[in-house]
Amino acid sequence: MKRILLSEATNGRNNNFNLIRIIAALAVLVSHSYPIARGPGTPDLLSPTLGVTLGEVAVDVFFITSGFLVTSSLASRQSTVEFVWARFLRIFPGLWAMLLITVFLLGPALSSIPMAEYFSAQETYGYLARCGSLITGISYQLPGVFDRNPLPRAVNGSLWTMPYELKMYLMLALVWLASRMATTNRRRLFDAAIVTLAMLAAIFVSSITSARSHRGNSRISSTCSSSAPARSF
Repeated sequence: MKRILLSEATNGRNNNFNLIRIIAALAVLVSHSYPIARGPGTPDLLSPTLGVTLGEVAVDVFFITSGFLVTSSLASRQSTVEFVWARFLRIFPGLWAMLLITVFLLGPALSSIPMAEYFSAQETYGYLARCGSLITGISYQLPGVFDRNPLPRAVNGSLWTMPYELKMYLMLALVWLASRMATTNRRRLFDAAIVTLAMLAAIFVSSITSARSHRGNSRISSTCSSSAPARSF
């Protein structure tokens, strides 16, 4: 059997990355539906047993796949300027189009306050400016929108990942520029730095997940222990 390198399998689009991202996106929708429909703190399919939500697993899948593809994009372009421009085109045109539809069409249609009050509220344009720039984080509320939901006034909470993606793009570009300063073995230095950062990130995420799972199991054990006398009667 012919051995296929990972770099060869990822050339082009015939590699199931789109399928992986679609499955992860659907998993995020399923996970978010629990707190949106039933209120904050409602566990989803995985959290009672694993200590992490289905959405958190899906976001990790997104970050891993995106990191792999984005790093490959930078390595093939060999240009920081082209990489930054490609990332800009990948994120901001679609983000701005979505925000315009959300703020000026869906927002007033779903708001519980009069349209004139909605469009005169500073919060409306603060949401547009903050989410459109991603520099100072994300806003999650529009005036009167979803204020009667079990999870009130949460508008497109999935945007929380976007500032982190921008920071990772910047870090990747800086690592690339730093490796270009070396006189020899530039690509090996870049590859070594990326592998090291990926391993550190994996250790960090694993430690957080393990700690959360341990706390969750401790709470479950404590609850069972405290309820045991009541059941004996």
